[in-house]
Amino acid sequence: MRERDYILSKQNDSDGPETIYIQNKNSIITFDNAVQIKTSHSFRKPSQIYKVGDKIIKRYKDGEDDYVRFQKEVFDILKKSNLPAFMKLRDVYTEDVQLFVDDDFKEMITAYSYDYIETINKKMIDLPMEYTLSSMCELKKLVEFLNNNNVLIGDSSAANCLVTEDNLVVIDPDYFEINDKCEEENLKEINHYISDLWCEEYGLNSMDDIRLISKQFYDKNIDLYLYKMNMRLTEETPREFITKTLQKNRRI
Repeated sequence: MRERDYILSKQNDSDGPETIYIQNKNSIITFDNAVQIKTSHSFRKPSQIYKVGDKIIKRYKDGEDDYVRFQKEVFDILKKSNLPAFMKLRDVYTEDVQLFVDDDFKEMITAYSYDYIETINKKMIDLPMEYTLSSMCELKKLVEFLNNNNVLIGDSSAANCLVTEDNLVVIDPDYFEINDKCEEENLKEINHYISDLWCEEYGLNSMDDIRLISKQFYDKNIDLYLYKMNMRLTEETPREFITKTLQKNRRI
């Protein structure tokens, strides 16, 4: 099950609420009534995710993955975003870590929290096309913010966005990084959020089919893209558009 499914679900596999402890500088912070909703066993990014009241806490487990944790500098930038298309970050917890014996100590994130995101139990491909267009508009604002702050999107995929009442919301920015040449790449990445979710929800498995649908989103000029979408797809849902595209190309 993907992270998005865990957050969408009202159920969990834990034995019930527990108390968790998070290292923050030279102290330990305690959270009671934490409900674990996911554990990642990835050797690159082992972590645990908890729901505590109205917020989600992501805590990194000890391991040899320190170099891929959410960067503190990036967190500080993203916390200022205040955009509908991005998760609302709250608090960050850090410790000073020495990765190698001869290295200086570096401030690294041990955990961070963000507002719980209320989702809807619907697939985006079955919502009116206006939902996709609205999400693209909000994602464009996110890209403008990231570009202005030299932040490059990392790990854009269907698993890292949630379907809410108004638009898609991007989550899990652990792999975002500082990069002063991010502008063109970020435009490609936000298109990935939409196209990957469309293809996953439709159940496309053939790489040829996925490429056929995904290429609809690759346009460096987002405004031109929205214009074309409005002209052609206003009366359709994404599912209808995908079906027609596959039929036109004799894929189904």
